[in-house]
Amino acid sequence: MARLPTVVIYQTDPDRFVISSGGMWLPGVYATERAARYAFQFTDVELLELNATRSVGGTYQPITTESLRAWRRRRRNPGQ
Repeated sequence: MARLPTVVIYQTDPDRFVISSGGMWLPGVYATERAARYAFQFTDVELLELNATRSVGGTYQPITTESLRAWRRRRRNPGQ
């Protein structure tokens, strides 16, 4: 029987979470544990693309659950 990779969500600061899956880091820094868990519904490429948009005025903004949902809506409905 195949083993599933070990998934660990680490809290690095009060509003910063990162994800390790199978010994590899997933792209992004997340604002909540919930956002980190929701991120598993996205591919690494999608997370990299979203992560690249998170710098505002030179300050990195963690990925939120709402930003993941908005990203998903835009990908499903690109003309809207």
